[in-house]
Amino acid sequence: MFDEAGVSYPDDTWTWKTWQDAAKKLTKADENIYGLAAPLTWQGGYYETIYQNEGSPFKDGGKKSGFSDQATIDGVEFWYDFTKNGSATPLKEMAGTTGSELLLNGRVAMSVDGSYMVPVIFKEKYGKDNIDVAPLPKGKTRATTSNSLANVISANTKNADAAKRWVAYLSTKEASEKVAESGVVIPAYQGAADAWINAYPDKNLKVFTEAVNYAIPLPNTKNSSAAIAIEGDVLGKAWTGEESVQAASDELAKKANALLKK
Repeated sequence: MFDEAGVSYPDDTWTWKTWQDAAKKLTKADENIYGLAAPLTWQGGYYETIYQNEGSPFKDGGKKSGFSDQATIDGVEFWYDFTKNGSATPLKEMAGTTGSELLLNGRVAMSVDGSYMVPVIFKEKYGKDNIDVAPLPKGKTRATTSNSLANVISANTKNADAAKRWVAYLSTKEASEKVAESGVVIPAYQGAADAWINAYPDKNLKVFTEAVNYAIPLPNTKNSSAAIAIEGDVLGKAWTGEESVQAASDELAKKANALLKK
């Protein structure tokens, strides 16, 4: 799709303007093809551009909403602009699908996804032949979100000793390398990520491991999940044109602050 539109592939020189311009050039609205999948979602969506704009969805150690701050609001506005200017898949058409599905179906030229989607994208022939990985364009700063998973043991297990030994094994270099070689996820064990990269040698997976240098962990504080849960409904008023991004963000900040006080 980039080749057909005569657009250079994304790289670490891209800025927000480059991103917007490319999305417009890659859009063929009459064929229902768009430059970007820009769903109304936090991870892989407006949180990325909030942090790139040096904003934050939470402040004061998670005790207050950051959606009253202009840097945060402008980060949301930038993400919404793709939909507003017609270079992203319309919101109603995003219902029941994902950016990765649209990408694999040739319906969008770009989608923001995490490393966990690598085995999904590249197990498909279309993905192998036509898709690669690039860093997110830089706003005021270079930023992306990150999160990790952990192995845990139930407090009610009847096999605590065996479970502890199993979790201990999963934390070893040997186990991490097995996980890496499978190409499924990036292991946390330092030095084991190379095997994950080598599982797809012709793809630019170093983008994900290098992102550790500027990644911001997703917020996880008291009642942050409750505040995040209402974001879609409130910000959705902007996506549907019912309110401006500014007004929706102000409303969200008030409602989120009430939740964060509990």
